[in-house]
Amino acid sequence: MATSVRTLKAEAEDRTKETKRIFNPLTSDFTVLYAGNPYTVRAHDMAEFPVEIADHVQKHLVTEILNKENKFNEIDRQKAIEKTTVTL
Repeated sequence: MATSVRTLKAEAEDRTKETKRIFNPLTSDFTVLYAGNPYTVRAHDMAEFPVEIADHVQKHLVTEILNKENKFNEIDRQKAIEKTTVTL
């Protein structure tokens, strides 16, 4: 656990440097708002965002995929998460 304000600030700064890539398997661009700002992942392309934003974008992208496929169970949700996650 952090012991000082300096440590907390350093940890927060490190978290903003961490990124995550998201893949959009849809045939259309996908845009979602986060803190009032639009973030877009182009169709059949990937985009890299800070982890906090990427998690938000991915959550909404997965919901969009499931809605288009009329699938709403946890197994399908996990498959959609795996489909949109880019690992290096």
